[in-house]
Amino acid sequence: MGAKKFVRIFILSLILICSGFYFNVNAQDVRVAISNQNMSNFAYTDITVFALSKVDVYNSVTGEKIFSTDKDKDIQITLKDNIFKIQSEDLKKPFELENDIIVNSPTGLLGVKNLKRAGQQAFYRGSFKITKSTSKKDIFYLVNVIDVEEYLRGVVPNEMPCYFGLQALKAQAVAARNYALSPRTKAYSEFDLSDTVASQVYYGANTEKALSNQAIAETDGIVALYDWDLILAQYSSTAGGYTEYYDNVYGDGKKLTKPYLAAVPDNKSQKPLKTQEDVKEFYSTKPDDTYDVKSPYYRWQREWSKDELEDVLIKNITKSANLWAVIPENKDVDNPKNLKDITIKKHGKSGKILELEIEFENNKYTVSKELVIRRIFTKDGKALPSANVYFEKEYDNGFFTNKKLSKITAYGGGFGHGVGMSQWGAGYMATELKMPYSKILKHYYTDISLATIPVIISNDDEQKIVSQKFYASQKSARLVINNKFEVGKILVKINDKEVLILLERHMLPAHKYDAVDISKYIKKGENEITFYYPEGEGNNKAVRLYVELTGEDE
Repeated sequence: MGAKKFVRIFILSLILICSGFYFNVNAQDVRVAISNQNMSNFAYTDITVFALSKVDVYNSVTGEKIFSTDKDKDIQITLKDNIFKIQSEDLKKPFELENDIIVNSPTGLLGVKNLKRAGQQAFYRGSFKITKSTSKKDIFYLVNVIDVEEYLRGVVPNEMPCYFGLQALKAQAVAARNYALSPRTKAYSEFDLSDTVASQVYYGANTEKALSNQAIAETDGIVALYDWDLILAQYSSTAGGYTEYYDNVYGDGKKLTKPYLAAVPDNKSQKPLKTQEDVKEFYSTKPDDTYDVKSPYYRWQREWSKDELEDVLIKNITKSANLWAVIPENKDVDNPKNLKDITIKKHGKSGKILELEIEFENNKYTVSKELVIRRIFTKDGKALPSANVYFEKEYDNGFFTNKKLSKITAYGGGFGHGVGMSQWGAGYMATELKMPYSKILKHYYTDISLATIPVIISNDDEQKIVSQKFYASQKSARLVINNKFEVGKILVKINDKEVLILLERHMLPAHKYDAVDISKYIKKGENEITFYYPEGEGNNKAVRLYVELTGEDE
């Protein structure tokens, strides 16, 4: 446990002793795996770390300080036979340790020798945890343990150019905050996120920008909610003018598991792209009434001769055949020969291909999932920018019998999976249309609320007093309350004003709520709200609540 954490726990203990339990929802750490120089691997066998100020090294299990050293002093760490070996010029001899290691610089930034990001030495806030892999022998991960708001400062300007404008950066900050805090199935138990595109691009402190830091500060404490839960705020570079349902891309397409990640056209009059002709018309032309129009990937083309595409498909299908997304009709045929046709079997509302059939002379292959489709149809070694695509096929004998495929042209739009927010679209909405970040988010994420993280107050020690900070651009908000257990009242302190709120005593289904306007207590800028569970309301009751911003669309 790092020194920052020790200080936090010590302060928390003082608060407990002096005034009863106090829980600050905003103070949340995330664990980010730092990859190697080319961002291809998280696994290390040795590493050299240093800091720009005094640095302390701890035993992560006992909290015991192993040693301290000055700024710019190398700390070499290796793992062999399940034992860490730590070397530094301030250690008389190498120190050996079986437990994981914490490296912390209370007043400076941490670095990894020879690790660069954006062309310069990478530096990180927070602390480093050097943690062993639970599945691979003598492998460890470098995990940056950092407060989520500080983490965002190294994410937002690397996920979105600052010239997209403050409001777009605010939308990106909320989406990135949601992504970092949303519960998900983790590929690794040792960390929550990585610093690569597999999660969110995170380059650390050296890449922070003033405007993106402003966007993070001016959305402090704000997340996007749907039905009381943090949304999984998916986003990609360019949707092409029409986003796609989450379940068509990541699920089975048969049920709607995340209604807020719906298929949304930029132009409300645009109908779903139900037929191949619809898809062709949309992606082979350049409508100027979409938010993605300035993206370099708004529309694109790829062209193959029959022989060229045949070589590409044979190579890629041979590598992928018999996987769950590439299914051969005849599993006994090892090598497909002579490409005959490509047929689209299923597409989403945005025209995104969800399933297609590739026919060879000796076999047929059913290919599903947009990312797999993009990677099957490569051009010059690169995958298609998106699966929003129409294939125009030409035949050397015309369109009659005995026709032979001779040329294929892909007309497409967008870059990435196309689910949720389009970053280029957000930039256009912010700079060209002067839209506030709330309207940007509510366009791409259906029926969401912009609010603080829902909390529970009850008679339990950890829930008696709960505090939150949040930024409001407008002096307008309401308190949303689920009072399923019929608590009679709650005490709330909003900035410097204490308010006793009497609650309706009626049973509400779990998904229903009451709402109380608290706008007269809200100020433009940073606000703080503290909830107190009142004495005399019983031990077996609780209230669930959050603050929703209501004036942000202006």
